[in-house]
Amino acid sequence: MQFPDMASLVGQIAGPIILIGVGVFAGRVNERRHWRSLARREHVLREVPVLNIKRLPDGLEEQVEWSHLLVGEVVIASDYFKSFVASLKSLIGGRIRVFETLIHRGRREATLRVVEQARSEGANLVMNLRLETATVGRGQKQGMPMAEILAYGTAVKLRQAPLQ
Repeated sequence: MQFPDMASLVGQIAGPIILIGVGVFAGRVNERRHWRSLARREHVLREVPVLNIKRLPDGLEEQVEWSHLLVGEVVIASDYFKSFVASLKSLIGGRIRVFETLIHRGRREATLRVVEQARSEGANLVMNLRLETATVGRGQKQGMPMAEILAYGTAVKLRQAPLQ
């Protein structure tokens, strides 16, 4: 029976560890970049109010020039490291924060897409904003966990911009 020498053993262990480290680092960098992008875009788009009301208050209905449906959609996926951590966490139960942040980022992105579309079309209000979430990937045997987040609402162009 022949044992591998120490150099080949270290090489077999170090390679996967380095790849995991690079993956974790790249995932964190991309996630932080996305958080900063969301914050920048939300700051710019705060001039378009997003309301969760179904009807305009009395007196504003007469000021509507036009209105129509807007849809913003995003599919966001987990990375291997987060999925691994989540599978370990699911063994003991409790909140799986890595997926909570994933869904939170997806909701913000989908909402921003609706508001960006409203702004580009000249709307000065988005109302009746709703969010729907669906699972796209189901576990590791079928690929990485992914979620589709769909945001939809009504773009409204008022003759006089609403008070902010």
